[in-house]
Amino acid sequence: MQDENAIKFAQWLARDQPELFIALYRRANVVSKAANGLKDFTDLLSSIGSGIATAASSVGTYLTSSQGLQTLTALSSAYLTSKAANQAVGINLQRAQQGLPPAPIQTTYNPTTMQYEAVLPNGQRLPSGVNTAFSSGFSFASIPVWAYVAAGGLVLGLLFFSSRSRR
Repeated sequence: MQDENAIKFAQWLARDQPELFIALYRRANVVSKAANGLKDFTDLLSSIGSGIATAASSVGTYLTSSQGLQTLTALSSAYLTSKAANQAVGINLQRAQQGLPPAPIQTTYNPTTMQYEAVLPNGQRLPSGVNTAFSSGFSFASIPVWAYVAAGGLVLGLLFFSSRSRR
């Protein structure tokens, strides 16, 4: 995935799934500090607004690495609690990997059905099989269990390394 596409995906992720974006931002900075000996980054919340481009760039660059993609996979199970959110992120991740801009999908809560739904800007709901309309059908559910375990181990290792380097 190219940096430009990854940054566009990260910007979309910041709008649609801010909690997942913040978690990825924090992991990207832990990795960056460990690799480059950088000083602590300011809190993400202080970078919202004029600095969101910097945060999106950090997350986008991180997602161009296999480690970043593994972290996204591991964190998705914790932060993407609805099938619609999982579907929207999967579609736009695959689009970024194909060199395409993010699809204008938004995950919203429907009080009538009491579920989250993936919708287009015109309000049209996306049916569950819509992946083929935007991509070749990526889903986090299609990733083998061993990949989640490996990614989780990697994240725990990074957190352990990070906590030891602060002492």
